[in-house]
Amino acid sequence: MRLPLVFATALLMCLMAVSAGAVVYVDCNAPGPVHNGASWQSAFLSISQALAHIGNGSEIWVRTGTYNERLTLNTYTTIYGGFLGHETSLGQRMIGAFPTVVSGQRRGSVITMPNGARVTLDGLTIKNGLAERGGGIWCATDAVVNIRNCRIEHCEATILGGGVYYDTYTQGTMSDCVVTNNEAPGGGGVVVQYHSYPTLNNNVIVRNRATVSGGGVYCPFHSGALANYCTIAYNQAEVNGGGIYAYYGGPETFRYCIIAFNSAPAGAGLYADGGTSSAVLTACVWYGNVTGDLGGYLFSLPPGNMTCDPLFLMPERNEFHLRMDSPCPTAGAYPVADSYALDRIGIAKLLSDGSPVTFRNKVVSAVDGDTVYLQEPDRTAGIAATGIPGASPGRIVTVATGSLSTQSGGTLLVATSSTVSDAVYRTPPVAVPIRSLSALVGVKVLTWGRITAITDCGFVLSDGDLSVAVKCPSGDIRVGDRVTVVGVLSIEGVFLAPDPPRLHHR
Repeated sequence: MRLPLVFATALLMCLMAVSAGAVVYVDCNAPGPVHNGASWQSAFLSISQALAHIGNGSEIWVRTGTYNERLTLNTYTTIYGGFLGHETSLGQRMIGAFPTVVSGQRRGSVITMPNGARVTLDGLTIKNGLAERGGGIWCATDAVVNIRNCRIEHCEATILGGGVYYDTYTQGTMSDCVVTNNEAPGGGGVVVQYHSYPTLNNNVIVRNRATVSGGGVYCPFHSGALANYCTIAYNQAEVNGGGIYAYYGGPETFRYCIIAFNSAPAGAGLYADGGTSSAVLTACVWYGNVTGDLGGYLFSLPPGNMTCDPLFLMPERNEFHLRMDSPCPTAGAYPVADSYALDRIGIAKLLSDGSPVTFRNKVVSAVDGDTVYLQEPDRTAGIAATGIPGASPGRIVTVATGSLSTQSGGTLLVATSSTVSDAVYRTPPVAVPIRSLSALVGVKVLTWGRITAITDCGFVLSDGDLSVAVKCPSGDIRVGDRVTVVGVLSIEGVFLAPDPPRLHHR
């Protein structure tokens, strides 16, 4: 029996498409040979490929990696990033530690959507967009858009909204995001257009630039932006509104925000245009805005606003947590907590002894007795730690809380609580000469040299100028051999290498 052509075509499309409500997997390095999005092993190789096949209501899960593509979303689209490629639930993700990067390669908006779209973006790094509006994300008219746990950076618009552009009549939330180093004539960071009512919660909007108005946030006529607990700092505009440009009739509302260290010729903190009802300001903190906190039609801050240094922990290194002695401990995106929840080990190692810190999603590079060595997933820094039971090389410490202590060989984390994941992340070593090891305590590296002595627990490796004691299985080696070895420099200055060295010649 031969099927009618129309029916056969429809059946084929159903077989090809992923059913509505299913999870669709994307991994740019999926081994294949089948790539139908049905599992991590058979994942699509690009997000665009997944979008072409999913049904409404499906979720796209994207493994860590860099995806050089511009995305045109479907009407109903949900995309989650930050996966390692083994997860079976969203709660297993390592957001931030293992970034899912979508790069527009400066060929248009990185992410665009149709009018009336219903969109969720969670755990993505969005960068290198270039468009008239919304270099990073263009939220279309009548769309409901939820953006969570994302970074929008190094994007540009030639008219409005370098980072994010909310077109007319949009709604939704942007929460726990970082918007940084974006640029546009109006609204270097974020633009909230006419009769749009997104809620911005706990966002860091920093170091964006406008060649005209609104370096951080730009709210034109009848914008309904509502910003809660946001940090808007170090943005600049060449005309007015370094931190915020607000036009009459929204009313735009800013609650418990920190607006600090922004710059512009007029209204470095906020420039109010069109009338005195340009913005509602509730319990915000203002400080260090170079030509004054306010400009335009607003001349004084309402009662309840504060003018004091928020005491950012280390803003020169883009660390905007508040110091423990901050005079405004409940304001901004990172209110004061019991410990500094730092993303980067390298920042923590600059803090003073006794500083309470919390690390999340660090990779175990080595274990030496009671000492565990943790490294950033990108291997930019490492640290020794005690008090982390159950760790083994490659395991991920999902959380470790404790205090810092300076030892003779470097900084030690004295952990009081920790959780070790079952997930394993095998990082390839960084290749560095012996002379560079001292700056990389705890980082998994490959180094090389000539064996100058055999010891009870390994050997001494030299590059002719510097030497390091290597603790490892001896293998078939002798003095004079040239070898490469993979391991971790301990806090005591010994190179811990769990595997025998690789011999090059005798």
